[in-house]
Amino acid sequence: MARHIPGTRALKALEAAGRRLNFTQAAGELGLTPAAISHQVKEFEDQFGVELFIRNSRSVRLTEAGTVVHEAVVEALSGLERAVARARKMARGTTQLKLSTDATFASKWLVPRIDRFRRLQPGIEMRFDIS
Repeated sequence: MARHIPGTRALKALEAAGRRLNFTQAAGELGLTPAAISHQVKEFEDQFGVELFIRNSRSVRLTEAGTVVHEAVVEALSGLERAVARARKMARGTTQLKLSTDATFASKWLVPRIDRFRRLQPGIEMRFDIS
């Protein structure tokens, strides 16, 4: 099944327009014209067959469907940013170590040793699960 998903430019335009509720401000933020933002949003609406914004002469606001789509776009862009950050770390040779332990062990033994470990192993990103 072939799916057409908007490019990141269209997603960023929709995210900024939905957050600011102003095409001119969204355009300024992204270095585009208000017409380009409007075009991106309209193309998105046409592609998916749903109205995302209610446009008045001086303002725009998200429709109920627009709110749902805007939230999904925010999540998608955030997920993509996290994935790219992880991929860049992997390309640099950064590895990740996840430690799971109880609070007593963590506070009495682990925490006092973390700084030394980080100095000795700067390429290892540490994550903790303390429960």
